[in-house]
Amino acid sequence: MGSSKSSEQLFDPIRGIAVAATPEELVRQRWLRLMLEQLGYPRGLLAVERDIGATRRADLIVYEKTQEGLAPLMLVEFKGGALRSVHFRQVIGYNHILGAPFVALANAQEFLLGFVGGGGKYQFTPGLPSYFDLVKLEVSHFKNDTFSISKCDKCRLHSALIKDLYGGAKF
Repeated sequence: MGSSKSSEQLFDPIRGIAVAATPEELVRQRWLRLMLEQLGYPRGLLAVERDIGATRRADLIVYEKTQEGLAPLMLVEFKGGALRSVHFRQVIGYNHILGAPFVALANAQEFLLGFVGGGGKYQFTPGLPSYFDLVKLEVSHFKNDTFSISKCDKCRLHSALIKDLYGGAKF
């Protein structure tokens, strides 16, 4: 590892390789660590930098096991800076190809979980549930527009874990 930021490397446990420590990669690796170590996301059901379509690549796809095999559960895009409207359009556009029930955008400070709610439009709410809870959340729960991570007993773990692991530090 050299002294400049561009030459620093991080180990990606999903891909099993060292990667450049870009701002986006720092965010991805810290969220992956939380997902793997605290929220029960199975390593074998996570895919990093996966091609979707001919010209697009998803930052992270979370899968679930179904009777038919593996199915995409959540598509996540990580950003090294502020989340902007163009990023929401990006993840929604990617999901038109993938078809996961959940999408998410994350940066160093927040994780926004998205789903198609009432009226057929995407809605985003702050928070990241455990893998078990994400699999169990019912689509009908979202369609009646009553879902809120902050009010969902299954999803409260996220905020406390982020504060404990990272102390509110900016990445």
